[in-house]
Amino acid sequence: MTLASTTPTVCTVSGTTLTLVAAGTCTLTADQAGNTGYAAAPQVVRSFTVAAAPVVVAPSATNGKVLYNTAFNGSSCASCHSTMPSLNLSKVLKGANSPSTILNAINQNKGGMGVLAGKLTTQNLDDIAAYLAQPTL
Repeated sequence: MTLASTTPTVCTVSGTTLTLVAAGTCTLTADQAGNTGYAAAPQVVRSFTVAAAPVVVAPSATNGKVLYNTAFNGSSCASCHSTMPSLNLSKVLKGANSPSTILNAINQNKGGMGVLAGKLTTQNLDDIAAYLAQPTL
């Protein structure tokens, strides 16, 4: 059997190993030669969509500091935990490098943090967690 790509800018084939190269439509062909006892099989063509890899944005402690001090619904992280998170008021540093800890505290309304529910994106939480890991920034 021979496997080949007709879209090498999207996918390539080496032997039986398929490698995705870029987003787009990957089209593969499979051929099976015949011999003295068997006729060749009809060529099989299959296509599928290769999605682009998601863009990953690294957490920004600098942006996290801004968000930490930004009021949402009249309340900011700093209004309850101090503008100096290094003081670790109400154990705020538990959120250092742990956006899930921050989100859980919001979802469980710990210390009234429920006011932030639905106000912060995943990237915002990542940034705040990065800032809490560098609280003297």
